[in-house]
Amino acid sequence: MYDIDDWSAERPIGRRRRLFRGVAVFASMLLVSGFLAGCARHAKDHHARYRHHRELSQDEIRERLGRGATRALDKVNATGEQRARIDAILDGLAPDLAKLQGERRAIRDRFVKALEADKVDPGEVAQVRAAANDLVDRVSARIMDAVVKGSEVLTPEQRRELVAKWREHHKK
Repeated sequence: MYDIDDWSAERPIGRRRRLFRGVAVFASMLLVSGFLAGCARHAKDHHARYRHHRELSQDEIRERLGRGATRALDKVNATGEQRARIDAILDGLAPDLAKLQGERRAIRDRFVKALEADKVDPGEVAQVRAAANDLVDRVSARIMDAVVKGSEVLTPEQRRELVAKWREHHKK
């Protein structure tokens, strides 16, 4: 027998308590496996839908840019002339983004090669980081240039309306 006041003594676990612990462990494992399976399914669907790991062609980039611009221009009732001018801006942007996408692939390949080495060279990783930062800066500068040119096509009222809709959308 054991002393009920001696907390250091080993106590026999009752049959009900063992059953409860077993059920609790099983239920926890079931919940975790269900959660992980759901995450894996979501990730698979997400990547299949958005194709994150595949480079887009210049035409695909232009199509995506056009869809976004059409949605925005529809919201502010843009005229045909405004739409044509925006299309011209996007026609110039798509080839630049396609070219920069190739540079991104080259930077990624350099990074992977640096990590595959027997000993990772911090200097090479720093160079890859600098190249990646430069690329991000050039991409964002090119996109912002197109945004500024596009904003010149719209009236101040249309721009304010778009900004208000953008804020409302991102508030959710």
